[in-house]
Amino acid sequence: MSNIKEIESMTVYEFNVRMLSYRLSELDKQQDLHLQAWLNQMVQATKGSGKNVKPYYRSFKEFFDFETYQNEILDEKNEVQLTDQNELKDLLMQANK
Repeated sequence: MSNIKEIESMTVYEFNVRMLSYRLSELDKQQDLHLQAWLNQMVQATKGSGKNVKPYYRSFKEFFDFETYQNEILDEKNEVQLTDQNELKDLLMQANK
C-alpha cells in the first residue's frame, strides 16, 4: 500500500489486520529460512564412520521425489473432481424424481 490517502483513511481495525498479516507473512519467511537450513543439513548427512563414510542420499530424487509429490497432489485433485461429479449426479437424479 503506497497511496498515502489510502493509508490515512484506514480504520484502526484495518490497520491491525494488515499489521497482523504482515507479521504472519514475516513468520512464514522465517520458517522458510529455517527449513532451508534444515534441508541443507539433511542433504549433507552421511552414514557410516571412518573410511566407510557414504552420503545418506545417493541422488536428489532419493532426497526429494518431485514426481511422487506431484502425483499425490494431482490424484487428490482428481478425487475431489470425482466427488464433485458424483454429488452433482446425485443432485440431478433427486431433482428428476
